[in-house]
Amino acid sequence: MAAVSSRAATRLSALVLLLALPLGPASCSKPVTEADCKKLVDKLVDLLAETEEKAEKVKPSVQADKAMLATLRETCVGKMSRAQYDCILAAKTFEAAASCDAK
Repeated sequence: MAAVSSRAATRLSALVLLLALPLGPASCSKPVTEADCKKLVDKLVDLLAETEEKAEKVKPSVQADKAMLATLRETCVGKMSRAQYDCILAAKTFEAAASCDAK
């Protein structure tokens, strides 16, 4: 189980960090809030769990890693564009969410 949850946590962390990379000129849209980021992380965990072989074990394992989740939320707040956020919430798969980095 550790290998699955470790791989899942790594994929989730990498995606959120990629999405939080500085973008071009700041958008005038409403910034992503801490509450938004909690929804985003929950969505990414759900999507990631669907891609893993032992999905029923991934979600509780990733959600139990409070330090990693706190880091993900902190990285997300104010650093992610609203377009990226909306794209991820609309995504039906983890791969679709990963493609939102171009937004």
